[in-house]
Amino acid sequence: MSAGRAGRSAAACRAGSIAALAALLLGGCSTPGGAPTPAAPPPASSRPSPSRVHSAAQGQVLRVDLPRSSFGRYGRYSIYLPPGYDQHPGRRYPVVYLLHGATERDRFFLELGVREAMDRLLSDGAIGAMILVMPDGGPFFRGEGVSARSFVDFFASELVPAVDRRWRTAPDRTARAVGGISLGGLRALEIAAAHPDQFVAAGGHSAALSRASARTLAPSLAQGDVRVWLDVGERDGLVAGGQALADALTRRGDDVALQLGPGGHERPYWTAHLAEYLRFYSDSVDARARAR
Repeated sequence: MSAGRAGRSAAACRAGSIAALAALLLGGCSTPGGAPTPAAPPPASSRPSPSRVHSAAQGQVLRVDLPRSSFGRYGRYSIYLPPGYDQHPGRRYPVVYLLHGATERDRFFLELGVREAMDRLLSDGAIGAMILVMPDGGPFFRGEGVSARSFVDFFASELVPAVDRRWRTAPDRTARAVGGISLGGLRALEIAAAHPDQFVAAGGHSAALSRASARTLAPSLAQGDVRVWLDVGERDGLVAGGQALADALTRRGDDVALQLGPGGHERPYWTAHLAEYLRFYSDSVDARARAR
């Protein structure tokens, strides 16, 4: 765990304005050139149908549709399968869910370089083998579905069971974590707070937290004994929210780390910290011990 554990070493920061927060959510995570092109409608089959979008000598990446998702055309996901997945049919793996930022899609973490980071860290023995699931939550995680369900409910009651059925996950709380960037970071913390029986850890990377949302989330995260990682760039207008949640969790005795570092609300910052994120998740789900 980092030297910034429990948030005690973080400097006090001024709160960003509401306008700055809105600007970061709407523009801070978007790919140059505007909003992403919507995904194609899913096939009519009720069975998830993976289609290979990238394969390497190490991990492989597939894209999977959820045809009858309550999130409609959203809800599909990209998945990273670690090296040896096909060669060891009896083995089960811990799983980490990674949520994109506002206006992004399921390929966001792949564009940041998460596949390469996983391959490198696995080769170095720095982490254990894990499955990564990267859902498409739509531009603002509101979906375009057949029902008015929230993303948090969809995630816990539809997506996680579908992943556990389709892939060889270790389907229990101690082998499952969730994290995300910006708006995805806030959603990840909300999911873990609402379903602490399903997630052992949560990561909020430049999470779109306010002081109010921090006060709301802290009791459930602490009571649920969820391990929490928070980080944010020093030039990011979201520093105050991350600090507020770290302080609230520390007062409740929860296992929380807060890291402040150079950078802003931008892709280079997140790419530079991918290895730290993956080590946190690997340690949280005890991935290296499970590989023995």
